Order: sequence, then C-alpha cells, then structure tokens
Amino acid sequence: MPVQKITCIYSLARATSYGMNLVLHRLGYTFRGTLVNNCHIGGSYEDMNIWVRFNGRELTYGNLKTLSR
Repeated sequence: MPVQKITCIYSLARATSYGMNLVLHRLGYTFRGTLVNNCHIGGSYEDMNIWVRFNGRELTYGNLKTLSR
C-alpha cells in the first residue's frame, strides 16, 4: 500500500455484529460513525458502522490533521 500511496483504508460492518466490530477495533481501525438503514440485507435494511485506518502517515483535510496511531 505505501508503494501505491494508499494512506487510508476503510471497512463497513453491520452495527449489530458485535464480533466484526470488535475485530476491526483490535486491528487498529477507528470508529467514524453509523450509516442508518444503509444496506439491504436479507430482506430488510440494516445500519452499518464505518471503520477507518490510516496507513502510518499524517493526512491533512483543510485545518484538520489526522494522525495514525
């Protein structure tokens, strides 16, 4: 990923899936919010949690600086 200059990766997990959210947290992802009624799964809409991980670099968005852990 550093060779391709990828600095940020993300994942979605069902909000009700405690296990998957825990795995993402343990892998160093940061919870960034919930998308309400976002995905149609198994005949109904479900909330999805967004998890983000920065790839060891400082990223700047306007006046906001985000550092990886």
